[in-house]
Amino acid sequence: MSWRKSVGKSTIRVAAAALLLSQLFGAAGSVSAAGKDVEVHLIGINDLHGQLDTTSMVSDKKVGTAPILATYLKNAQAKYEHSLLFHNGDSVGASAPVSSLDRDEPTMEWMNMMGFDVASLGNHEFDQGIAALKAQIFGGLDPKEGKVTHAGAKFDYVNANVIETSTGKTLLKPYVIKEVGGVKIGFIGLVTKATPAKVSPSGTAGVRFLSAEEEVESVNKYAKELQGQGVETIIVLAHDPATTKEGVTTGEAADLAKALPTDSPVDVIVAGDNHALANGEVNGKLIVQAYSYGTAFEDIKLMIDPTTGDVTEKSATVTTTFQEGVQEDPASLAIIKKSLEKHPELTKPVGTTDGSVTRTDAYNNEAPLGNINCRCDASSRLW
Repeated sequence: MSWRKSVGKSTIRVAAAALLLSQLFGAAGSVSAAGKDVEVHLIGINDLHGQLDTTSMVSDKKVGTAPILATYLKNAQAKYEHSLLFHNGDSVGASAPVSSLDRDEPTMEWMNMMGFDVASLGNHEFDQGIAALKAQIFGGLDPKEGKVTHAGAKFDYVNANVIETSTGKTLLKPYVIKEVGGVKIGFIGLVTKATPAKVSPSGTAGVRFLSAEEEVESVNKYAKELQGQGVETIIVLAHDPATTKEGVTTGEAADLAKALPTDSPVDVIVAGDNHALANGEVNGKLIVQAYSYGTAFEDIKLMIDPTTGDVTEKSATVTTTFQEGVQEDPASLAIIKKSLEKHPELTKPVGTTDGSVTRTDAYNNEAPLGNINCRCDASSRLW
């Protein structure tokens, strides 16, 4: 055997051994990576109500407006490898003039621009009736005066507890599956059962709302369907009231959590409607709500086992959208600017005052804002 041949065979053996070790360690590394929980963040808001250019006050500080909110949402998503953006009902309705004068198409345009992934219905989506609701979501000519053509939502709307009487089927698809980071997440939509009492009869003509018992059955049914499709992480976007005070979470969303089985695959119930703060667990379900009007947003962190699809850890934070030191989002500003150019009357003052116009404790006492309204009513009959 020559030296050259000996070295050649040794080299082949070493190379083969190295390849084998590489394959072994490579396989082990893949298993480790695959077995690691996937971190997903659900970034969301509720009850925006078309307040695109409305500044609110929290702790004597300015908060909100769509350009400020957009910056917060975009920055939050930029921090994470895996995230989804959602809205939980009342995105439109009782809106600011900058949105309402064009049948809330500016708000829908803003949500499309932001790249929302999924949304649920709120009671205010029913304000103008089913035909208007469908035009906003699916696109088409708005039924009121026929002056606004809606582009339609570029994201999914879901609802499981509103039934069209003509078909016996849900008004919208009851759920949707989103895949992010290699894991599947199911979203089931609900709206408060009090909707018929919150809007005019014409707003809900042609549909019926499930009872509390039927609603629980519906959530269980669709959760089971989702599991049949390999989905174990399930979020209920429930435009239902909830409030967390002193560590205790109550309200319609909490009642739903209690009514669901303890071992229900539902992991999170997002609340809405009463514009409050909620962040707590009820019967193993995390319940979260982030106030309203774009003054805050929730960041729901989920750790998901990629093998089983189960949530191994869940938590949430609610962040207030303070304006100070935050740069406004240019794309959001452009949408508002376009609306104001179309309706220049919105940029003109309606009067002056030498004092503060407030509505503090207006339920029990006279308030400056109420007095102004009364004078307008008596003098001009505008109200």
